[in-house]
Amino acid sequence: MFEYTISISYDKNVKDAKEIILRVLRSNENILTSPEPTVFVKELGDNSMVLTVRAWTKREHYWPARNSMQERIMLELEKNDISISPNPTQISIVSNSNDQGASKAQI
Repeated sequence: MFEYTISISYDKNVKDAKEIILRVLRSNENILTSPEPTVFVKELGDNSMVLTVRAWTKREHYWPARNSMQERIMLELEKNDISISPNPTQISIVSNSNDQGASKAQI
């Protein structure tokens, strides 16, 4: 089994994203049909929904299947206007000076 996570923006349709991912997984002959591949919402983050992707393959096909699926999933999502969301971190910098307020930066 391989597993990885993908973050997508809240303004995208999670049902469509899950269907696209499953379609890509099912199209690969190295992905086993039993147990079936799964995609589910793992987390509702501050800036995005985090999906977990799980699929099973034979040991000898593990790395080629895992690596090729990541790229194919990304390309299919982008083709359907669902971009993988970066997970920006917000840092607040507070100055000791009275004339400066807190400023925020995204990394």
